[in-house]
Parts: sequence; structure tokens; C-alpha cells
Amino acid sequence: MTDQVAGPQVEAAVTPVPPQVVAQPVLSEEQHELVRAALNRIIPASENMPAAGDLEVGSFIERSMSTTPSLRRILLDCIAELAIARFREISARDQTAVLQRLQAENPDFLVALVEHTYRGYYTHPDVLSKLEYGPPPQPSGRVLPPFDLELLAFQRARQPFWRHA
Repeated sequence: MTDQVAGPQVEAAVTPVPPQVVAQPVLSEEQHELVRAALNRIIPASENMPAAGDLEVGSFIERSMSTTPSLRRILLDCIAELAIARFREISARDQTAVLQRLQAENPDFLVALVEHTYRGYYTHPDVLSKLEYGPPPQPSGRVLPPFDLELLAFQRARQPFWRHA
């Protein structure tokens, strides 16, 4: 039996994996390293979870930057501030202080960086598997347990709460 869909469908609508988006590079190698260091401070490694920078979440952020000029401007300004502070060369405690200072001086910097860090991190396949988060319900669907009619027993035993008209 073959899988069939109703009517014309775009490729992404019928395949379980969306097509790869090819984005123009936005960041230099030095900027990538600054972003990696910042991401590792925003979401550090824990006992069983990797740090955001080590998962290359910076590449996710760079793809977003390549298609959104306003985001590119905000994050490039943020990265410039990190470079001025010599972010990669300072201690973890000082890195946290720099991020807190940036948040106080210009909240848009850190809000954009943190938001895109979380988006990239919590959509990464390695993180989803460690969180034991299942695949999306479509297009493959999810297997549901058989319905238990006992769940309706309480509702069926209640008195009606409506009036007959």
C-alpha cells in the first residue's frame, strides 16, 4: 500500500523532514566563537544535558540572522559588545557579569540572544531525545493507547445540569 495525500501538496507538507534551508554566512569564525561562549553561559552543560554552544546552536541563530535584518543588527551589536569585553578570555563569573551588564544597558540584546538560544536548543534533536520528547504528531501520527471507558464513569453517573426544553 502506498501513502497517498489528498490533492496537490508542497514537499514539506508530505515529508517527515522539512527541506534544508541554505543560509548565507553572517558571522566570522571569531564571532562564532564569541557566540559559542555566550551560549555556553546562557545554557551551560549539566549532568546529562549538553551546553547550548557545544550543540552548535549558534548555527541556528546565524540562520535566523541571515533572513531577519532587524535580528541581525541587534545580535551583531551584541556580539560586538562581547568582543569589546574580551568575553572568551575572561572567567565564567566575569562572563556572567558582562551578560548581566548587557541586559541592564540594552535589554533587546540579551532578550534576542536568549530567545533564539532557547529556540535552537529546545528544537535540537539531541536535546529532544534526552528529554524523551516524542516526534511531532504529524505527518506520521502518534500511537494512542486504547480508550478506557471507565474514564467516563463519573460523568455518566452525574445528574444532568441542563433543563429539558
